[in-house]
Amino acid sequence: MAISTVVVMLLSSAMAAHASGGGKKDNTSLVMKACKNISGQPFKVGFLPEFCASTLLSDNRSAEAKDCRGLALIIVDILKVHAAAMVGKVDNMLREGGRIATKDKIAARALRLCRADYGGMVNTLQICHNIIQDFGRKGKHGPTPSELPECVEKMTNSIKDCTHEVCSTSVAGTMANEILEKLAIVSKALINLFLADKKDGN
Repeated sequence: MAISTVVVMLLSSAMAAHASGGGKKDNTSLVMKACKNISGQPFKVGFLPEFCASTLLSDNRSAEAKDCRGLALIIVDILKVHAAAMVGKVDNMLREGGRIATKDKIAARALRLCRADYGGMVNTLQICHNIIQDFGRKGKHGPTPSELPECVEKMTNSIKDCTHEVCSTSVAGTMANEILEKLAIVSKALINLFLADKKDGN
């Protein structure tokens, strides 16, 4: 089934659900437009519009978003939750009977590096949230346009670093997190879309 068809089906069902939502604000059109636009030029996130739409529409805050900045902030917050969950996962693996920590020093070291990657990611995401939120609101003292996507790009690097660190160990594959990777890509695309709209005066 073509991606565009999937998106239309997904958003149609979401609109029906919102229509029966007892008068709640319906912001489906903003989500639909944003998730559709990131699948085209210059963003080319062609394989993620349905993931973008389902993630945003499942979060009640999307109903209050005024633009792509608001949608990007939601994705960044969700990304932070998933990164924190990865920190917890590593802690559990290191605690579990002490097997990895005591019998596989190489894997344990790789996991600790991953913990540092994801722990740093949680902290950096809060900084990214503030940068995105403050953009354009503090005049010349505020963040520059390049800082927004660059901040989120660091998240992608953290994910890659962890994957590389465990790739040749006994825990290879355990740190793979497709959702995190998708969230990082979508958040950057939404930020770039917001900046493009801002440049065009929308």
